[in-house]
Amino acid sequence: MRHDDVVDELLSYIGTKILRDEDVRDLNAQTPLLELGVLNSVDTARLIAHIQSAFGAKLPLSALVPDNFRDLDSLARAVMASAHPAEASNG
Repeated sequence: MRHDDVVDELLSYIGTKILRDEDVRDLNAQTPLLELGVLNSVDTARLIAHIQSAFGAKLPLSALVPDNFRDLDSLARAVMASAHPAEASNG
């Protein structure tokens, strides 16, 4: 699993299921998701469920912190660390 692939999947999910294709062109890996209000508590819970389904990665409670949901890059790193801890620590 590559970082860019995770970002692309998360971008697709957020674009279609959360933003419902509105303002998707402005969304990228560095978009501040929390700062701009892209994610609320319900959407975050749905996103976490999607991550588990799409990547087989169960984010531990310790990963459910605002820093990991700051942007898609941060979230992709958390997903990769949860799915393949050895890969994430090796870069």
